[in-house]
Amino acid sequence: MLYSTDIGGQAEGDQHSGMFLKSLDINGFKSFPDKTHIDFSDGITSLLGPNGCGKSNIVDSIKWVLGEQSTKTLRAGKMEDVIFNGTDSRKPMQYAEVALTIDNSEHKLQTDLAEIEIKRRAFRTGEGNEYYINRQRCLLKNIRELFFDTGIGKSAYSILEQGKIDQILSSKPEDRRYIFEEAAGISRFKVECNEAQRKIDRTNENIVQVENILAGERRTYNTLKNQAEKAISYNNLVKEQLELDVKLQALKIQTFSNLKQVRSEQRASHERQLAGLTGNMDSYSAGIEEAQEGVRTLNARSYEIQNAINKAEAAITTRSERVRILEAQYHDYLTSQSEYKDKLESYASMIERDRKELEESEDSMQRKQDSLDEVERQLKRANAMIAEDKERIEALNAQIAKDEEAILHSEERIQALGEELKTVIENLALELDEKMGSEYSTARRQGCEDAFLEKLESIRRRIGDKAGFYRGLPAETDIRELVASDFTQIVQDLDALRTLFSSYKATVPDFIDNLLAPQGLLTQKRTITEEEEALRAEIARCRSRIAASRQEAATLGEEMDGLRDTAKSMEVNLASIQEGLRSASQIVQTIRRNIEQNTAAREDAEAQYYHIQSRIGQLNDQMRQADEEKKELGEDIASLRQELAQVQEETRGRNELLVQRQKERDEAVSLTYSLRSEIEKLSLWESQADEQIKNCFEYFFNTYARSLNEYKEVLEADDLPDQKLVENELEEVRKKIAALGPNINHMAVDDFKEAEERYGFLNRQLDDLNKAKADLEKVLEEIQHKSEDLFMKTYKQISDNFQNMFKRLFNGGRAEITLTDDENILTSGIEIFAQPPGKKLINLSLLSGGERSMTAVALLFATYLVKPSPFCILDEIDAALDDKNIGYFLAVLQDFSQTSQFIIITHNTHTVMGSSSLLGVTQMEAGVSTTVTYKLASIAGEPVILDENEERVDFDKDGKRKAKA
Repeated sequence: MLYSTDIGGQAEGDQHSGMFLKSLDINGFKSFPDKTHIDFSDGITSLLGPNGCGKSNIVDSIKWVLGEQSTKTLRAGKMEDVIFNGTDSRKPMQYAEVALTIDNSEHKLQTDLAEIEIKRRAFRTGEGNEYYINRQRCLLKNIRELFFDTGIGKSAYSILEQGKIDQILSSKPEDRRYIFEEAAGISRFKVECNEAQRKIDRTNENIVQVENILAGERRTYNTLKNQAEKAISYNNLVKEQLELDVKLQALKIQTFSNLKQVRSEQRASHERQLAGLTGNMDSYSAGIEEAQEGVRTLNARSYEIQNAINKAEAAITTRSERVRILEAQYHDYLTSQSEYKDKLESYASMIERDRKELEESEDSMQRKQDSLDEVERQLKRANAMIAEDKERIEALNAQIAKDEEAILHSEERIQALGEELKTVIENLALELDEKMGSEYSTARRQGCEDAFLEKLESIRRRIGDKAGFYRGLPAETDIRELVASDFTQIVQDLDALRTLFSSYKATVPDFIDNLLAPQGLLTQKRTITEEEEALRAEIARCRSRIAASRQEAATLGEEMDGLRDTAKSMEVNLASIQEGLRSASQIVQTIRRNIEQNTAAREDAEAQYYHIQSRIGQLNDQMRQADEEKKELGEDIASLRQELAQVQEETRGRNELLVQRQKERDEAVSLTYSLRSEIEKLSLWESQADEQIKNCFEYFFNTYARSLNEYKEVLEADDLPDQKLVENELEEVRKKIAALGPNINHMAVDDFKEAEERYGFLNRQLDDLNKAKADLEKVLEEIQHKSEDLFMKTYKQISDNFQNMFKRLFNGGRAEITLTDDENILTSGIEIFAQPPGKKLINLSLLSGGERSMTAVALLFATYLVKPSPFCILDEIDAALDDKNIGYFLAVLQDFSQTSQFIIITHNTHTVMGSSSLLGVTQMEAGVSTTVTYKLASIAGEPVILDENEERVDFDKDGKRKAKA
């Protein structure tokens, strides 16, 4: 546990009441393979340890659990690198997990919970990250939203590293905005702005899409509208034409009927007059009668021929009108054929699209199936690993039992050796007591040693004197006798010296050699001692193995727990994939049904298309047949006209003969002939009137395929308009019909109604989208205005605080911050100028390393005065500060520690002594980090370090803990 005792004697609990960062649990993250629990205290905590021990890994774990996604920021090549990768003696971990517990008793986070645990877990298998809030699975977005505008987060100002200092003081003013935005509390608004802008962009895309569709529909709408109007006009004109033609034919019939009646009356009058003349004309009428009969016959024939010609011409007119109607129908069917062809292509396109979508869905379903198989394989592998770990734990437990049994046997042997050693020592003491009393005298040994040394010194002096004497003799002196005499004396002295050494040697008792003999007591003692030490060493090795086995078993147990959690996650993932597979299967079935429906619709359209095509063929045949009939009728008319000419020629001849005979008669004959001729004409006119009336009925039926008898009211009406007026109106209507052309789409009216509905729907949808866009733009503008107001208010406060904090940290000087673009507050960069005491106002790039760090700290604390972060982690930002600046820094830090919690990674002793608690990180095992916690206290006015047992701890010059005395 970490303690919070101030050096100056401040009592625990006097600092801010709500401790924010409560604890951190690390398992498998970077150099922390073992479960590591760290409790944090309020106030200032120094995080200590040698380089490379894993201090920054604790900071990385906090950033990671808060949602950091940048591997560069986490000092990793890829995200899997944050998982413990193993050492020479440890296997790699399969997952990493970090849990951060936060005390929210002051409810600084927007939740009613008094304590919140944020957890993140990652797997080496690449299954992605898992996020939890209070053990409930959540999204990364939920964690980020939880810390909006609190100063806490992966990129907020709650974590300040050397790299962050460079970012604050970088040459890009835009990179400094994040501190001000976080303090202003507009981070949430920025996210809302971005979300609103994304919605506006999506709305613009939808508007463009709807406008494109609407443009196509507008063209279709306008086209169909024109076609519908044209069809309606055509139908109205045809109806009007029918009504006018009925009136015209009724007028003609009435005219012909009236004319017939007049001619009939005239004929009756002439017949009565002729009857009166007949009796007088009998005498010469026989010859004339014959001539007249011939003329009548020829006239009748002429009438028949003319009547046939008129019928043929009427039939040609009927056929022409029929051809026009067939042509109109032909063009209508051609238009329908084109539309059904488009429908066929549309259905083919939809079927092809659905088939592609079916292939994609089936591919997706196959991928899900593959993913399902892979998860099942991974689950099987995880269960296999759990079984392997379980077997390994059982093997370790067996080894532990074996080692404990070996320790028991070794301890029993040590106890037996202790008894043997005790006996040997007792025997050695008795022997020494006995032998030393009779055979050993310290005074005698000292006397012999003194005599030996005195004799040795005498010989040394004599040899020296003789050497000096010989060097002083003249060169011509014969010294051989002297030398021989002296060396003889020296030999005698050496013999005496040997005697003295023998006497000295005799003072050493013989039993010492016996004690040191291979079977002697001292040798036995040494043998027992060596065996005991070997046994103790073996016990230590066994205990070390037991500890290692227990540690490995614990690690394997934790790994089994992690694997079981992983297996549970895999089972959840398996169920999710199975659900996705079922959904994909349903989608595939839906697409297949769509394909079947579109195929059926296409087959219906295709049948209709072929029916229309068949009908077009029939119309072609009918038009061709009508043309052939017209041709045949034309030929008949030509033949009849030729015959008529012949009959007329013959009639003229007979008339000339009749005239010649008539010249022979008197005025009576001439009158008779005249009357008869008139009667014949009148009879012919009556017949022609009947024929004309019949022609009117035939013309109307052939033209409209209806009988005039259906319009008896019109036929019998007395108030019909003038025939000429009706003919003019009918001619105008026919011109209008001709002006519309042959391409009349008779189905355009129904199609236009559908197009009008689609066009109206798209217009309403476009209006809704434009309204939604306007609403979003209004919301975006309101958020931007609010963000600008909050930012400017915070900016001014931080600017004033920055000047005061700079003066305090530098003990003078001046500093200021300015916006690079006053017109665009939400994107403007922030320029920083600093003037340490005795210098000019300069840009940050010209400051020293220590001045840059102090400037960054001044800006950080200026921000804390506006909106303090509940906790702050400072990673070696005091590295470039000298002792004087450290003093200023710690003084300010102590003030802010009343409201914020500070964790400082440092190597500076002054910073350490200014802390209330210490957290040590070390690596007792290569590549494996562990933590040690201490607190600072004051004893007799002297600062000391206490461990968790309240015992004083001292360290040597290398930073290693000294052993207790």
